[in-house]
Amino acid sequence: MINYKEKKEQIDIDSKAWETLKTKSIIELTTNGQKSTLKDVEHYTIDKTIDEKVNKMLNELRNEDSNFVAIPPIIVIDGPSKNGVKIDISVTYYSSTEISKVDYSNLNLDFTYRPVPKEFLDSSFEKMISEYPILYSVDEAISENDVVTWSAIRSSNNKILGEDKEVRTKATKTDSFSINNEIIGHKVNEQFETTAPDGVSFQITINEVKRPVPTYLNDENIHLAMLPNVNSLNDFKEKIARDTAKNNASNFLLKYYEMALDAIVSKNEISINDQNIFHSTSNHIDAILANIDDEIHRRMIFEQILNETGEGLKILERARENSITSYYLVLIDNILGGKENINVTEEDIQKELEYINHSMFPRPNGVDSEELFSILMHQKMALYLMKINNPSQYEIVKKDLNLDI
Repeated sequence: MINYKEKKEQIDIDSKAWETLKTKSIIELTTNGQKSTLKDVEHYTIDKTIDEKVNKMLNELRNEDSNFVAIPPIIVIDGPSKNGVKIDISVTYYSSTEISKVDYSNLNLDFTYRPVPKEFLDSSFEKMISEYPILYSVDEAISENDVVTWSAIRSSNNKILGEDKEVRTKATKTDSFSINNEIIGHKVNEQFETTAPDGVSFQITINEVKRPVPTYLNDENIHLAMLPNVNSLNDFKEKIARDTAKNNASNFLLKYYEMALDAIVSKNEISINDQNIFHSTSNHIDAILANIDDEIHRRMIFEQILNETGEGLKILERARENSITSYYLVLIDNILGGKENINVTEEDIQKELEYINHSMFPRPNGVDSEELFSILMHQKMALYLMKINNPSQYEIVKKDLNLDI
């Protein structure tokens, strides 16, 4: 059995101390140029108090055992009220002694990697060169699917918040507010202002508008595709093969990691803290209920969850299942990352960004360096598990993925 421990702390702030802390928060927020409501000040004060206490608790654990692994803490807040604020913090953790018992070798995984068939690659190549979208500059009003480069100054309450320079985006109609939608109908060199629902104003300048025109590619016009290191149809064919292989390997690797995680949990008797699962399940359910607009339907689902019947029971079971999966995922992630010294470098992130920016596949929405770090860490962990459990598969996958550990 691999057992957990708990470290608990209670913060009891009386009304006088609470007012003092809020005053300090107001000074800090004002110094940083932030205008805040009473609710903002209270949230800021509570968050800061919790962060300081959690960091202190983790540092104390680290001093006792530098290789422990912790699950995200349970935070229960009572207040603020006329009596002040009470905060209960509970950290579930596994000592290095317990972690050393976790065995992830010789996993029984029924997994076979299937590379992309040559016939599919050939077919994709022929289709792409027959109607490749070449971008041509236009002076007409922006229409949907145009590729637009714009700059903007963001402001709120007559105060400049920041500046966006040379942002390249695809004009897209959306139901909710988005710059992708707001730019439609405007022209190159035009300036206009638009305001987001949160009150932030954008003074936008349209720098460039390019329209995709389906074009049959050949060696003479391939340069119009403006793809790095692609100077011939053969270069283009090789790029399609590389990008497709990487995308295929990435998808397979995600499935492999899910299988490996299940196998690790099955092989090792890991004790989990039911309080963490209960707390996480409650948060899942609260989020689901918050998205139900109809009050009567929301109340009905809530009653079904309490009574464990109908649709409510399904929501409860799914929320609990997701909570348990997330618990194990955090635990195994931290164990692998620590024990096997798996890490992601800045070079890894920049290399992946370069691939994404010029890939034949659509760029994921909202991907940033932090998200890429998480993706690459999971890929490297999956590769490590594959290396020790399915070495022959590992050699093929790492080649297609163009990533090693």
